[in-house]
Amino acid sequence: MVDGTSREGPWGLLRDAGVSFHRRKASRDPDYAAKKARVEHLSAIAGGEVIPDDGRFCSVR
Repeated sequence: MVDGTSREGPWGLLRDAGVSFHRRKASRDPDYAAKKARVEHLSAIAGGEVIPDDGRFCSVR
């Protein structure tokens, strides 16, 4: 723990390093939910969290 550090100190360091934070806007794509679910599913397969079977369903490892 460090004494004397302000709340803004870490934010200033991040800002100086070129890091910024933006609020995400909602997608207008009507297929967004399905696309997001597909990407999350593929990510889970790549991460070894699920085992793909016939291409339609998967089981949790």
